[in-house]
Amino acid sequence: MFLGLIRYDDSADLPQLLRYLNYAENVVKNALAPVLPVFDGVGSPLAGRSLLVYLPIVASTALLFGLAARHRLTRLQLMALMIILVNALTHYALYRDRLHYMSHAAFCLFVASSPFLGNTHDNRRTTVVVKALAVILLLGGILWTSHMLDYSMQIRRREFGLLPTEGIERYGRVAEEVLSRYR
Repeated sequence: MFLGLIRYDDSADLPQLLRYLNYAENVVKNALAPVLPVFDGVGSPLAGRSLLVYLPIVASTALLFGLAARHRLTRLQLMALMIILVNALTHYALYRDRLHYMSHAAFCLFVASSPFLGNTHDNRRTTVVVKALAVILLLGGILWTSHMLDYSMQIRRREFGLLPTEGIERYGRVAEEVLSRYR
């Protein structure tokens, strides 16, 4: 909470005022994350080595957003921003990582519907910049997803290794076979 200054296990343990501030902070962070991806998985800002590793993604996303928002926003861009905001509200309530895909799709819609970027055939430099930023984001997103899946798999393997093997028959035949085969 407060950009990583206060750590907590469950928001229900926080005093009422801090809990409401925590709700608001999480909604703001989830709304900013598609446009400025500077938060880690627990809501703290990226720092040190992590920030350096993801700096191309952060910079590309911010620049692409800035280019797309340069002119007056279109109706479709406003709708995309509303999707990001509503998704931020629902993500905090439901907390599903899959919901982030909706925000990223809305971000793509926001960029794609920009009138400035829609006329890139007149300005070759803008076309090259936008394509370069999009490629950096694509590659960065692939690397980020791969890293997060590997990290998640490591946690699951560690937890799986800690499961007790004594008395595994109480889990049932299927669990007994899985534990005996993969241990």
